[in-house]
Amino acid sequence: MWKLREQRLVSVVASCGATLALVAACSSSDDSSGLSNTGGSSGTGNTSSGGRSGSTGSGGTTSSGGTSSGGTTNGGTSSGGTSSGGTANGGTSSGGTGGASTGGGGAASGGGGAANGGTAGNAGGTGGATGGAAGAGEAGSGEAGDTGAAGAPPFTPVAIPLLNANFETGTDNMPVQNWQATGDTVASYENYNQGAAHGGYGRLALWTDTKAYKVSTFQTVPTVANGTYTLAAWVTGATTGINALYLYATGYDGSNATAQVQSNITATGSYVQYSLSNIHVTSGTLTVGIYIDAASAAWANVDDFTLFRVE
Repeated sequence: MWKLREQRLVSVVASCGATLALVAACSSSDDSSGLSNTGGSSGTGNTSSGGRSGSTGSGGTTSSGGTSSGGTTNGGTSSGGTSSGGTANGGTSSGGTGGASTGGGGAASGGGGAANGGTAGNAGGTGGATGGAAGAGEAGSGEAGDTGAAGAPPFTPVAIPLLNANFETGTDNMPVQNWQATGDTVASYENYNQGAAHGGYGRLALWTDTKAYKVSTFQTVPTVANGTYTLAAWVTGATTGINALYLYATGYDGSNATAQVQSNITATGSYVQYSLSNIHVTSGTLTVGIYIDAASAAWANVDDFTLFRVE
């Protein structure tokens, strides 16, 4: 009986051994059948379940790792991760991630590390950051112009002497010495009345009570330099009865012997200095004087003539 049981036990053990051998063979066969070499070209990164890393691709041929699915074992299902080969042309080949192996094998990393499918191209050269510094133009500096010639100094007036200009040479109540008169000459004379003179004691008196009169009293300066002159005199007279009273100049224009300029006077009953300016001499000679047109007994007194060349 025991003998028979022993033989059966041996048979069972042998059968179990054979079974174990078969399981081992099947496991080995399943493990090797998990290799998928799709794309077959050299440079294909193979993915094996059980944690093998994909081999480095060579040469630039794009390969994709095949999908390895683990076979079913007694310990559970082992699914191999997907391994995708990187791009060989300068790109990066990344191994697939291994699936979790449930049961006997534990977590198997099927993904290989990143396989360099080739060397990345060098970065392009750095372009010039700036097109060049802006040129700074030099400031132009013109030379200062030459200093202009100094202008002529202001003209200093020059006094031209008039004979007996203060009417104190001659005879009282007689025609004026060194002066001439035309018209009603009796109404033009020299009078020595200190109270009636502007300065000193003499004056030129223009008056008559016998009739209305018109008289011109004048003096000619035979030689003067051409230029501009101003004539002046102190004058007083009646505020009524005088029709015209003025200073005048003639003989100054070298091209017109009869040209005349004048400056009107309005008598005020007291001495006021009147002047005649802008006498432009071009003839080299000049005649200056005073003219009156008045009613009988209307009067005027004249004193202290002056003549200046002003330019």
